[in-house]
Amino acid sequence: IDVGVPLVGNDGLIRRGSTLYVVENALAQISAVKISPDGSSGFVDQVYPVTGSETPTTAGIFGNALYAADARFGSMAGPYKVFRVDLK
Repeated sequence: IDVGVPLVGNDGLIRRGSTLYVVENALAQISAVKISPDGSSGFVDQVYPVTGSETPTTAGIFGNALYAADARFGSMAGPYKVFRVDLK
């Protein structure tokens, strides 16, 4: 969909209602995209940093929080972490 700006390193996608959350691993952030009713366009409504994460990838929503796994592509050795991002 056209959101008017580039989204960098898109990895995980998760939708809740009219919001599509895009995990941007290259920038260690999650962009909340409000999508149009027909799903053909949208706009970035909010950007959430995944503070402390090296390479956030897939994500899941539970309650009012999004949880993003850190793949740590640059390091094969653990520990691996899951980061909580509170949604507004």
